[in-house]
Amino acid sequence: MAYTVDTKPLKENTIVGQDMIYTVSSPNATDATKYKYKYIVYPLYGYIGSISFTTVIMDISANAAGVGIADVSSVYEQYLSADYLGNMAYFTVSTFKGTAFSLATPHPIHCIDKFALSNNAMINFGIFFYESYATTPNGATAYYYGASSYLGRLLNGMDYGGEQNMVANNYGVDYLNWNNKKYIYDGGSTLNANINFLTNSPDTLYIGDNDYHTMAFFAGYWEGYAIPAGKMQVVFRDASGAQIGSSTNTTVNNTNGGWDGTNSLGFQQIGKELQYVGVGPANFAGAGISVPANWDTYTVTLTNTSGYGYHEVKTFKKQNPDCKGFENIRLTWLNKFGVWDYYNFTKKNSRSTNIKRSDYTQIKGNWNGAKYNQYGYQGGKTGLTTSPTRVINCNSDWFTTDEEAAWLEELFISNEVFILNGKNNSDAGTNGAEYGKYVTPVTVTSKKYEKYTEANDKVAQYEIEVTYAENIRTQKG
Repeated sequence: MAYTVDTKPLKENTIVGQDMIYTVSSPNATDATKYKYKYIVYPLYGYIGSISFTTVIMDISANAAGVGIADVSSVYEQYLSADYLGNMAYFTVSTFKGTAFSLATPHPIHCIDKFALSNNAMINFGIFFYESYATTPNGATAYYYGASSYLGRLLNGMDYGGEQNMVANNYGVDYLNWNNKKYIYDGGSTLNANINFLTNSPDTLYIGDNDYHTMAFFAGYWEGYAIPAGKMQVVFRDASGAQIGSSTNTTVNNTNGGWDGTNSLGFQQIGKELQYVGVGPANFAGAGISVPANWDTYTVTLTNTSGYGYHEVKTFKKQNPDCKGFENIRLTWLNKFGVWDYYNFTKKNSRSTNIKRSDYTQIKGNWNGAKYNQYGYQGGKTGLTTSPTRVINCNSDWFTTDEEAAWLEELFISNEVFILNGKNNSDAGTNGAEYGKYVTPVTVTSKKYEKYTEANDKVAQYEIEVTYAENIRTQKG
């Protein structure tokens, strides 16, 4: 019996936030002439057109059955992160108000005009397996090659529990059936609106005239089939439901910051196969897409080059300012797929400042001069440092669907949350998206999320507390 990989993740193209279990076996593990035996797991990772060894080598002892079992997900998690900025790579550049992304003119991923490629949220991965043993009781151990796993792609996504499928003891998240949704093409005859964007948001979203919004999607070859990324199609409608003008079609290509998924070179396309599309009115303005003044809703989908829709259709409903004049706060957060979702809190949003002080007691008078002097500002307790922290309590509108309420759980538990400001007409974009005008980091300090259901609650709204990530700077005492 040779060294074998007996079980592995169900799919090579999958998410990092799950149990990525490998079971390996070798007759040498139970061979009495092989001493100090260990299974060796050597992970690999890489980005476009490259594979590199990680700095992690996992030594696995044989269990009672003589096999080695390893979970490698924690190794790969350190090589994945969110996409915070637009893109300048692979001869493809995203733009903000027509200005190309560069180190001198950067912009947040949220503010792209049309399309952008992923920089950080997907990697190549693979694994080599070795075995290590000595041929004498006191001899030195040596490595011996065992087997390699298949290469695959890892997305910075998370399994919230019970979402993995199982086939022949191989467990894993499957993009063809992840919680009864499909995110890649399976080669079937029907392409009409059956591939989902990487979001659990409801079919209808609410958005203001000046808001930015992106959605992420897969392109390229997955499970042997190409996902045809041809055009983004936008259709505007008025309050009566009548279409306003002709549909807008923006081609997915290098010129517009994207990639159409053709001419696949396998793993040399990593980074291109996860893309973002700007679908907010502010994104449209930057892209030069005319937004009718009397729009009430618009729909967004992706089509092939012939205009045939294959992605789900998302509807955006105009969200006007609250009639009572409440401040609108738009939050964006890293969702379970490792990309971005958005929500406007339009009801009473209150701001406060929490203050933490450190005091000290001053010496009264001047003890180091020609004579003793006492001044009115000296003596007694005074402030050494003050750490003011700004806090916002955000209140949502009233919920009407269980789906919308359940989706917001991802906001409450996300570790990456930002306040996203809207279109700024004073910023021409020639210097990129100017620092501090669009994205402000915050942390969610709410301790509990309680799921709303229409059957139990009839109507409900959510309150979430967020704290600015940076304290207000003050003078030292």
